[in-house]
Amino acid sequence: MPFAWFTVMFVLNPIIAVLLVAVVITFLAQIPTSASAWILSLYILVFALLLLCFEGCGHVSFAAAVLSRNYGFMYTACGRLLFMIFLGVACSALQTDFGYAMCGITIINAVLNAVVMLVYPAWRTQVCES
Repeated sequence: MPFAWFTVMFVLNPIIAVLLVAVVITFLAQIPTSASAWILSLYILVFALLLLCFEGCGHVSFAAAVLSRNYGFMYTACGRLLFMIFLGVACSALQTDFGYAMCGITIINAVLNAVVMLVYPAWRTQVCES
């Protein structure tokens, strides 16, 4: 896999996951009054942490086996694309400027991830072997 594609998959995803956590923290710092805002924030936080664990721990053989068994959709282009688009749209539902910005960035990254996975189908075996 060329270095540019490697960068998209293994550098941008953790950065975006950390930024998604930052979106939630900045949103919750305003102390929202509605329960739905708290629940939505919790979903974004959990899914951002899942993305972070997938990219950070996905290269350890034991963790990779657990993640692939329980979150196998992250190994498919369509599954990862839909998951990351969901994260982006959820960020826009927070209705903050940071949330809107992260919506766009996350959706662009989702498309880049899907392109990498479609152009380099051997990506999955490279990830599971390392």
